[in-house]
Order: sequence, then structure tokens, then C-alpha cells
Amino acid sequence: MIFEQLQRLYEAKMYEDVKLLSILAVTITQKNPDQFNSTTRYQIFCYQGDAYYHTGEYHSAINSYKNALQIRSFNKSKGKKSYTTQPMSLTALKGLISLGMNSSEVEQIISQSPGPHNNPSIEWLSNWVQAQGLAKSLEYKSAASLLQSMDSQMTNIDVLAQSAEMYFLSGNYFKAISIRELNPLYYKKLDIYAFLLYQEQFKNTCLEKLASKTSMFPESAVEPWTINGYYNISFNKAPKAIYLAQKALTIEPRNFEAVMMNGIALMVNADYQEALVKFREAIHISPTRYEPHYFVVEIYWKTNRPKEAVACAIEYQRLAPSARSYTLHAVILLKDGSSISFEKARPILEKAIAIDPEHLEAVLLLARVYENSNNCQAAINLLEQCSPKQPSLRYHKMMANLLIKLKNKMKALDHSITAKRICILESQKNKFDEMLFACLPASCHFRLEPLVTKGSICKTSEIPLRFYLSSDEDTLDGEKTNLGDFSLGILDGSFMNDVSDNLASFS
Repeated sequence: MIFEQLQRLYEAKMYEDVKLLSILAVTITQKNPDQFNSTTRYQIFCYQGDAYYHTGEYHSAINSYKNALQIRSFNKSKGKKSYTTQPMSLTALKGLISLGMNSSEVEQIISQSPGPHNNPSIEWLSNWVQAQGLAKSLEYKSAASLLQSMDSQMTNIDVLAQSAEMYFLSGNYFKAISIRELNPLYYKKLDIYAFLLYQEQFKNTCLEKLASKTSMFPESAVEPWTINGYYNISFNKAPKAIYLAQKALTIEPRNFEAVMMNGIALMVNADYQEALVKFREAIHISPTRYEPHYFVVEIYWKTNRPKEAVACAIEYQRLAPSARSYTLHAVILLKDGSSISFEKARPILEKAIAIDPEHLEAVLLLARVYENSNNCQAAINLLEQCSPKQPSLRYHKMMANLLIKLKNKMKALDHSITAKRICILESQKNKFDEMLFACLPASCHFRLEPLVTKGSICKTSEIPLRFYLSSDEDTLDGEKTNLGDFSLGILDGSFMNDVSDNLASFS
């Protein structure tokens, strides 16, 4: 049938063929309205809109999405679940936002749909549209918070994936990883998760496990190639990663994550010129994304081109004024090490913190600037105002060093102990991950979380931990088994015996 063929072409990303066949399907529908039901007609227009979008015909894409929305009368009787469990019903709305229509205009389209407007499904859909609008405006933290509030039970895998992506784009890698770990088999945007695991070197075992599952994903998907690419880079096989990137780009030539992985593989392989070409290509695809600008700056600095590095950082700051872009500019200035560079970096970092007071990288760098000018008390005051939400080795080491300079030995000792515990924790977690990866079946997922709350300092000899385990089925339902709270000081035989007993009851 035509629709099945259209679906196959769309999944294969053969967008020119999708456009032609969708036009034929629409013509058939106009001559014989009973040929397709309303759901099928809606999806035909969504496929058509996506095809126009990916081939640069944006005006035609808008028309197709609007046609889809005219067909899709929002059925209020289905309630909230119909929207929260069917991502396809949101395709047209997301397409319109990506093409520049602001969220208020899209909400107006929703409000014009028939039926009562106080239905929970409409409220949910309105929040979803607002989240997409916030993301389009680069307000990623607000978008992530709104998405999480829409799915407090963590049952919607698509919203969870979007929440993780928003935290990633805001620079909160810790939060992005913790959310994405809840649904490691939902392949959409899983290449971002692979990048995060690659960045966190102690997570190599998790990346290995993720790569082992890519055979379960659709053959037409780009994500498996990108995931395996990062796996090979992490195990010093950059040439193979470059080959895998090329395979991914034959499926989708403008796939941002595949281009990024290709650039990183080339950079690791010391082919800096080719890596620059790839990172510039990534910037062309998505000018406001942080990662390609960061790597371009890094390459310029490594190849002794500091002026070009600064120019690139300033250009990114202009394109996407945010705490991260200002901080990147400051980072490259501080690498110079001169007192003039420190003075230049100071107002830039102050602007970054004004945008996001919780941006830890900017806070740490500004504290370093204060310390360089012998104003240690100002540095301590700044650090105390921004106590990190997650354990930070750099934060506690800096606090300890500053307190020693002010001869506050007791507080310095507290922070030194905490820094040591965090360092041991990361080492223990790596060994623990390797042990569990070896003994658990592939259908199980685990997570070991530190339970250090904001503003707390560990004054004991232990850091509290919580160990979670879940099966694939549980993960998709947003459920997980808490195997107990433990302490870092007892990650030894007794700890493993306790975990083994709980594992036995779980299986």
C-alpha cells in the first residue's frame, strides 16, 4: 500500500521520494476521502512536512504541518494520556516551532481546536509547546524544568529524552546522564548520551554496554553508528570511528551528532585540519550549539593560534549569549596566564554568573581570578554562594586551598576530606561498574548515586551512596529497585555481600 511505502521511505530518510509519494497520497485522498482514515492522513502530512523541512523548502513545510493540524482535531475525550504517550501527535507542532513560529502562535492554533479548553490534555500540550519555544530561544534550563514538571512520574520516554537533551544543552551533563540512564534503549538522541559517556572517562563500561545494544536499533537509524564511533574513540580506535562516522553520514549527511563524532575522532587522531573542517560543518548545521565552538577553540589553542581561538570564542558569544559562551571566552583568555588576561576575563565571568548564578565553571574561574589578585576572601564568599548541587572535586579542592591561605585549617580540612572522598568515589564507581557489567545480564541497568545534598560538607569518613537496579521493562515504566543506601567507606566485601543478597532477590 502507498502509506506503508511512504513510511518506509521516510524511515530511510529518502526525503525527495517522500515528497513525491506524499503528493500522490494527498491527491488520492482528495479524490477518495475514504481511502485513508484521519490518523493516516495526518501522518502523511507530517511525513510530507518533515521531508520539505529536511530539503530546505520551509514554506511548503509550514503548509504541510498546518494541513496536518487541520485534520487532527484534538479529541478531548481521550484525555491527557493520548498526548503524553503518542509523540507522533506532536510532530506538526514541533515542526512549526522549528520553522520559526513562536509558541504563542502555536498555542493559538491549539486553542482554535473544537471542544472544551480546560481539559488536562490541552494544559499538557500547552506546556509542551512552551517548552519547545523555550528551547528554540536557547533557554534550555527553563525548558528542562518545564518538561520534567510535565512528567513527574517519568513514564513518557520521549519527554524524558527531551529533558535529558535540554539539560545537556544547558551544560548540566550530570543531570543529563542521570535522566538518560532511565531509558537506555530508547534510541532517539542516544548519540548524545554516548557523547556524554565518552566525556566522562570513568563511564567507559557504560559506553561499552550501550554499544553492545545497538544491534537492537533500526538499520536506518544514525545513532548506532555514532554510538559505536564514540566507543571506538574511547578505546583508542579513532580510525575505525572515522569510518563509522562516514557510514552514519551516508544515511543522513547533515546529522549534527555524527559530524561531531567525526570531528572528535579526527582530533584524537591528530588530524587537526580535517577536524576543523568537520567542526565548522557542525557549526553551519547548528550555529548555537556549544560543542563545535569549544573544539574549534581547543584546536586553535593546541596549534598555537591564540588570536583565532579568541576570535572564535567572541563570535560564539555573539551568536548565543549565555553563561557557557561567556565562560568559553574567559577560559581562552585565562590560558594566557598574564595579569592583563585575568583582568579582561573578570567582567566576562561576572556577566556569565549574572546570566546563570549556578554555572559552576564560571564561578570557579572567577574565584581563581580573585585569588590571583590576592582577594581570597572574595573568592571564598563567591564559592559559598554557589555550593554545587552535585559533588565537585574542583570546588572542594579550591575551597581547601583558599582556606589554607587564610589559615582556617579546620574548614580547610573538611573540604580536603570531602575532595579525597569524591576522588575515591569516582575510582570505586569505576571498579564497581566493571564488576556489575561483568556479572549482570544485559537486560539489567544499574546506577550508583552520591547522596551529597546542596551545601553539605562530608565531615565523616564516608560518603553516602544509593544503589539502583532496574530491568528493561521496569525502566520503560519509569520504575527502579532501590537496593539500599551504603557508604563509600564500606565499598568492600561486606558491601558486595549485601548487594549480592539483594541481586539474588531481584532476579
